[in-house]
Amino acid sequence: MFDDVTLNRIQARALRRSLTGTGLTPHRLWLRYLGHGGIVGELELEAYLHEILHLPAVERDRLMSTATTLLDARCPRFLPRTDELLGIDRAQDHPADRQN
Repeated sequence: MFDDVTLNRIQARALRRSLTGTGLTPHRLWLRYLGHGGIVGELELEAYLHEILHLPAVERDRLMSTATTLLDARCPRFLPRTDELLGIDRAQDHPADRQN
């Protein structure tokens, strides 16, 4: 089982590799992420991508989902959400706990 610090690092590395491999800029990701309800600033996103800043799981998952939609046509890479890394079935969660 992973702790939250490890999950943060795994997700940041996967996201950074995907951005680098496809040429998608962090700025473009950040703009789309804001449109999906994200609350993290652009500077914080950069710090997260370099593993300097720890983000809450809900924001990491929102970034992963946003990146997946942007990268879908460019890269079939899997960007894991926190629940997927932990092996949790989201369908069993209480609806109020789910955030997209």
